[in-house]
Amino acid sequence: MLAGVLHDRGFPEDDQELALSVQHANVLTGYRNSRSTTDRARQGEGTTEELRQSFVELRDVFEAVVSAGPKNHRIPDQRTAPALRQGKTTEKSA
Repeated sequence: MLAGVLHDRGFPEDDQELALSVQHANVLTGYRNSRSTTDRARQGEGTTEELRQSFVELRDVFEAVVSAGPKNHRIPDQRTAPALRQGKTTEKSA
């Protein structure tokens, strides 16, 4: 669910962690811890308490992203960022 919200808010799918570090640095540690716990759980190494804490931390990430408002600023990827800084658009006219 969080991945869907991040996508809907304009976070790039290939580097959501980097985008979170820019706009929601206060919840980045929880995001990283949850990813690590998830990886360990997939290998059968996570405890119930670690998984519970992971859900709590992801809830904080979810709330931070959702509370930022609808359609959070789209984060340009490195290919388009220079053009956007110069006031150029990367979208083609219809």
